[in-house]
Amino acid sequence: EVEEKVAACLITGACKTGDTRFIREFLICYWHFVDIFPEIISRGSRRLMRREFLEKPSVEKMVDFVRIGIDVLSEIKRDETSHRELWLKTARVVGLSYEDLNRDPYPEVLEITSLVGEDTDPYTMFLRFVAVEMVAEAISKLLLQSSQFRVAVGTNGKEWFNVHVMHEGGMTHEELAFHLAFTFHSGEVTKDAVNGVIQPVVDLFVDAGNRAQRSVEQ
Repeated sequence: EVEEKVAACLITGACKTGDTRFIREFLICYWHFVDIFPEIISRGSRRLMRREFLEKPSVEKMVDFVRIGIDVLSEIKRDETSHRELWLKTARVVGLSYEDLNRDPYPEVLEITSLVGEDTDPYTMFLRFVAVEMVAEAISKLLLQSSQFRVAVGTNGKEWFNVHVMHEGGMTHEELAFHLAFTFHSGEVTKDAVNGVIQPVVDLFVDAGNRAQRSVEQ
């Protein structure tokens, strides 16, 4: 479902043509979130240290869960910080400066940042992180299938997209976040409930991309 939504997003379809006008707008559109995501993950780690997440029937077990969660978030933050640099690298390839990227964000991107960074329970927080990873992987798969896009960004410009489709051993960020979400959830987990958390985040990414494409066309 996420892949279908990303495939229908106007900006990804436009980027597949290799038109650098749309590729630049894509990079500018989502930069605000890419830039701040590592800090959002850091805040998530700090939230896990709260007393209410430790005061459970099995305190020892919850302490272990929290420790594992913090370790995983530290790993994800390290990778996302690296991915931020790769985003900047792609931007330079298509002629964007750091100042170009720091345009006022679209309202949808501000809403993504607010929603994913919301002070909420670990279950919801981790599922929203899953949504981010799903979107990044779906976009990367879609654009790397396009020879026009690959030519437009070149070898150096493909690195951000490559790292989201080439998983070498171990669990992906998406799988780790899924696992932790369910670990911190005591109730029944259903597909509808999970989609109720993930899909609104995905929809905002798509809405932002649609606005970005239309802004170039105008």
